[in-house]
Amino acid sequence: GRVNNMRILVFDLMKSGEDFLHIPPFFTDLLRISYETGSRVMTNSWGGLEEGREYSSLTREMDEFLLEHDDYMIIQASGNDGDQGVNSPGVFKNGITVGASMNSYASWKENYPFDPFVMTRPEIYNEQNLFTFSSWGEPGGRRKPNLVAPGGAIKSARSGGGQMLLYGSSMSSPLIAWKYMAIKAQLPKNVSALVPYGIMLASSESLTGYLVEYSPLGSVRHGKVNQKGDGWGLAVGNANPKNWAWIDRVKMSQGVREWCFESKQKGRNQTVVLLWRDLANWPGTKGELVLDYDLRVVLEGAKEKKEAMMLNDHRNNIEKISWRSMKHEKVRIQVSVGSDPVDYHIPLKFTLVFSKSLKQV
Repeated sequence: GRVNNMRILVFDLMKSGEDFLHIPPFFTDLLRISYETGSRVMTNSWGGLEEGREYSSLTREMDEFLLEHDDYMIIQASGNDGDQGVNSPGVFKNGITVGASMNSYASWKENYPFDPFVMTRPEIYNEQNLFTFSSWGEPGGRRKPNLVAPGGAIKSARSGGGQMLLYGSSMSSPLIAWKYMAIKAQLPKNVSALVPYGIMLASSESLTGYLVEYSPLGSVRHGKVNQKGDGWGLAVGNANPKNWAWIDRVKMSQGVREWCFESKQKGRNQTVVLLWRDLANWPGTKGELVLDYDLRVVLEGAKEKKEAMMLNDHRNNIEKISWRSMKHEKVRIQVSVGSDPVDYHIPLKFTLVFSKSLKQV
């Protein structure tokens, strides 16, 4: 951020002498102030589980604003209630909900150099594990959180001066916001907010470790993560926009669109991500997907048979396919309409992010 002249706009949602937040009754007003001031990303480390299982009016406002402003992004902490559910408004469809993974063993050793349990248990204290307190769930059938980032033993400013170590998805969300802006600063100014987000999704990998119940007296390792609560995986720090290409703001109301590519290097990891913003639901619903696209990848190698991969996912407005390329591989990426958007007044747009080693033909 030091070289990109980034600016920070802060909203204070507390009143003097009180220890709880005052969320504006019309949150869109606050979003408009943010947007008109020049902000293009908002990060929120607050929320509540009381409305977390349903789609609230606040959630609807956020989804509507993001649909109408395709260059704006909201990043929301998932909460610290584990498998009880994602905190509202993190159940929204069109922004990024962030969960809390663990940070690296080297970081734990730096922060707790005299803790014998930390120093002797690298299998627990590493970045492939997920905190059990990190909220996750499937509101409307969607996978939440969307991404995870380190959320434990994170240095933060202490009120009155100095630093302290804090835990929670509230610590993860600002890290995602920083990474999002660092990627966005390297992209053309006219891309939608889904391009830097798509690069983060394409670069992410599912956690291979365990669910860890943290305790200062010695953390406990439970079962494998197995995509329970890590969303589309860990947002890696080295996600480089130079490794990815994109097709942005494509409008389509029916049928199938296809793009053809070639990949000449065998054994290369390839990924394509399809993402779009959906129409908002009414408060009190589950927040199900309204408008749907489907992603299909067709592969054909020089000496190997054709292979097709398709995601018939009608619940998430993110679809991601990864594979290892064959020699002299021909790739067809297809996007089809899985619902009937012509009945709605807002045109639906989607974005594709794919490996730059795929050469379009």
